[in-house]
Amino acid sequence: MRQPTLVRAFDYKAGGFEAVLNQASTTDIVPDKVIRRSAAPLVKALLEAPLCPFAALTHHPCPACGMTRATLALVALDPVRALSLHPLVFVAAPLFAVATFLGAKSFVLEGEVRFSRRFARFFGPAFVVLMLAMIAIWIARFQGAFGGPVAV
Repeated sequence: MRQPTLVRAFDYKAGGFEAVLNQASTTDIVPDKVIRRSAAPLVKALLEAPLCPFAALTHHPCPACGMTRATLALVALDPVRALSLHPLVFVAAPLFAVATFLGAKSFVLEGEVRFSRRFARFFGPAFVVLMLAMIAIWIARFQGAFGGPVAV
């Protein structure tokens, strides 16, 4: 089975950009809309690289498998799909969004990523608990819980 990538099946040799436009779904990246033809080989190679190195090497989902798709479903206001892809999305996505925002804010204001002691005291243990929960759910999914393993 081919690993998921950011670009759906596209025959660059045929040069059929019009055919891709007709069959592309709303979530597909249509190459001629985002890149120049001269950069197509490099961008194609980058976009077709496997998204998860763990899944590419082991052919099994990783503990966070489905989290990116779950976060995108959450952003698209589809909480049922988000929950089916990864049950911890409602905890992980906001936690990482806050960490990303605070890190970006400190980088813009101070020139480096720096977190307050208060945030570090909260985020450190929360991150450890989140990782342990992800591993527990990962193991439970192999036993059939939470809809079973996410397809890789």
